[in-house]
Amino acid sequence: MSMDDVTRFTTAIEQNPEDIPSYLGRAGAYLSLGYYQQAVEDYDRVIGLAAKLKAGALMSAGDLQGALDVFNQALAANPNDALSYLSRGIALSTMGNNQQAVEDFNAALSLNPGDPASYHNRGIAFSALGDYAQAVADYDAALALNPNDPMVYYNKGIAHKQAGDYQQFIEAFKYAAQLGFEQAQKFLIDAGIPY
Repeated sequence: MSMDDVTRFTTAIEQNPEDIPSYLGRAGAYLSLGYYQQAVEDYDRVIGLAAKLKAGALMSAGDLQGALDVFNQALAANPNDALSYLSRGIALSTMGNNQQAVEDFNAALSLNPGDPASYHNRGIAFSALGDYAQAVADYDAALALNPNDPMVYYNKGIAHKQAGDYQQFIEAFKYAAQLGFEQAQKFLIDAGIPY
């Protein structure tokens, strides 16, 4: 293996940051060239990605505790993996552990402050905790990073409704409907509200 192999695998990883075979290939290239720390980092990334895939399968199967255990293992192997914090936060929130979920979303955002999914999911957790102002602030942060996400507008509308702000609720639902979110469209149509 040569540095050309490292470059080739790095290019593939840049195109798809979750490409496990490319991480394995680059780790092997690093190892053969004597760059042991870089090889270890790539192997850690593979472990984290494989754990996320396994945890996703467990979540899909309804085994939230099993998914949580896998995320815990992934974070033990790589405590600087923002995606594992985000994913574990989603599992925790789904289980109703919203305060712990907020802590994981905070950790994810400290590692990757430009991630709209972390803001969106933290907003969901804050809504579940009854902190609608913070939820709306997080939805706004997510929309600043990704302004065309109808699900964020929909959840923002729900938070406004729960806070008793009907006008903002309808405005958010109109945006969600305009972006094609069917539940918002149905609600507005049923309510006779044009969007």
